[in-house]
Amino acid sequence: MVQELEGRKSHWCIVIADDHASDWVAYGALACRPAPVQYSCLGGSATLLHRALHRAASTAPTSRILVTTLEEYRDQWEPILWCVRPEMRFVGDKLTSPLLTLAAAILLIARDSPSSIVTILPARCYVRHE
Repeated sequence: MVQELEGRKSHWCIVIADDHASDWVAYGALACRPAPVQYSCLGGSATLLHRALHRAASTAPTSRILVTTLEEYRDQWEPILWCVRPEMRFVGDKLTSPLLTLAAAILLIARDSPSSIVTILPARCYVRHE
């Protein structure tokens, strides 16, 4: 158990929530506009982004979880990411490629702990069994 905790301390996790792909769903019961699937509640009450954050917390300490997001959907991700420090959020705009926010997150990790293990979790994936 102690060895598992020590190993987890060398891990980082990046949750990708700025994927602007073609899978869109209505956000909320009375949605005025469609939203990326990571903000939907498929198969339960938690959004896919919530679930990805829980998976990330089982992989790395919460202080080593980074998230990439889109400014356009701030109203949807900001309440979910209250537990992620602002400096651990990488927010892109419509013109910014998700690859740039991911690269910025990876560079932060490389600067602080270059020999750590990094897990990249896409928030748009539904995982039924962990």
